[in-house]
Amino acid sequence: MAFSIGLATKGHLRLAIYDVTGRLVRVVVDEERDPGLFREAWDGRNSDGRRVAAGVYFVRAEAPGIARSRKVVLIK
Repeated sequence: MAFSIGLATKGHLRLAIYDVTGRLVRVVVDEERDPGLFREAWDGRNSDGRRVAAGVYFVRAEAPGIARSRKVVLIK
């Protein structure tokens, strides 16, 4: 599952996956990035490397001037 995000200025980008109860499943990106368009992928695994169950998850993107959440459905 891939996600695109654009940064207008250099800053810290954090892209995290949460389950429907709000628990953190995995942090996909957590680093400084230069301005530009980025495409990141989540392979359906948690932070321990185990596959998670099919279902609804939330992707949260945070960067300078950006705080967005998006609902996604993981289908196996």
